[in-house]
Amino acid sequence: MRNFLVFTYPLQLVFDETSNSYRGIFHAWVYREIQNELLHRAAQKVFQRLFKVSKEDLKNTLFQKRLNQFLVDNLPNQRLFLDFKNERIPHLRLKEKTQANGHLFSEINLAQDIFIQTKLPLHQWHSFMLSPLRLYEEEEHFLGSCQFLDEDGLSIISDIDDTIRDSGVHRTRELVVRTFFEEFKPIEGMSALYKKWEQDQNAAFHYVSSMPWQFSDVVLDFFQKNEFPLGSLHFKQVRFKDRSALSLLTSPESQKIKKIQFLFENFPKRRFYLVGDTGEKDPEVYSYFLRKNAQRVERVYLRKVNCTASRENEIKALFKWLPQEKWFLFDDPKEIPKEIKE
Repeated sequence: MRNFLVFTYPLQLVFDETSNSYRGIFHAWVYREIQNELLHRAAQKVFQRLFKVSKEDLKNTLFQKRLNQFLVDNLPNQRLFLDFKNERIPHLRLKEKTQANGHLFSEINLAQDIFIQTKLPLHQWHSFMLSPLRLYEEEEHFLGSCQFLDEDGLSIISDIDDTIRDSGVHRTRELVVRTFFEEFKPIEGMSALYKKWEQDQNAAFHYVSSMPWQFSDVVLDFFQKNEFPLGSLHFKQVRFKDRSALSLLTSPESQKIKKIQFLFENFPKRRFYLVGDTGEKDPEVYSYFLRKNAQRVERVYLRKVNCTASRENEIKALFKWLPQEKWFLFDDPKEIPKEIKE
């Protein structure tokens, strides 16, 4: 039985003409599963008190599994070793160490001439191996996924809750139940739409959400089961050991703006579709980026969620300065391809 785990987030490397290399930010989480009954019971009481969850509900297997991801022992000051499983790509010993929360962020640079020799196709996902260094004496390997992208292609920045997953995010208790106690359910038609963009336009995907990092493996499983394209994950940092736990179910607008700004900065020549819903602050956030990056944001698509007439008028006011073909409200994703003009 492993004493620790390494979760590797999907890695995207985009060509950078200035450095003549493929660049990206590698992200991993190193942690150890623990058995702490006192902490576990305390967390369960929080759910009972705040969300009116019954004792019987707390026995739910999915709940127990998902709650345990918040009660792990994060491992700081660990180094990682990256192996692309290709003889042309040198093994990489990452300079950065894991932070106090067990997460590691490290910039990866791969020279273009080396990439050409690998004969790896662009846009497809490739696997790599990851090994911890000096993390106990035993040797362990973990798998990750990597995608190489053109510098000037199409990227889809997508929300998750109530955009591609039926979550009821506007109702707190319903959101808790659907997130901790139930299998994730897709919004009908969104997977087909995303696959069409991926196949027809070689689109890359970046999922920006208020989902806590601890749900990353659940989200990737949801993608696989429902045939959503794999993409980078940009979630919320939450720890039960500090005040960040208070933001578990909130959706701070500023945090989402920072994560999307990160994507614009790290993919400086790519074009973007922004996909979200009307239930929260996606219209406000996306209109902000349209004003700052009108030439790079090609379209905004917003799924109607409890969209009253007054809310729809608010959204129309946000985008009134734009041509109608740049943004679109929809109930059924089947309406969207008709609006796309290549």
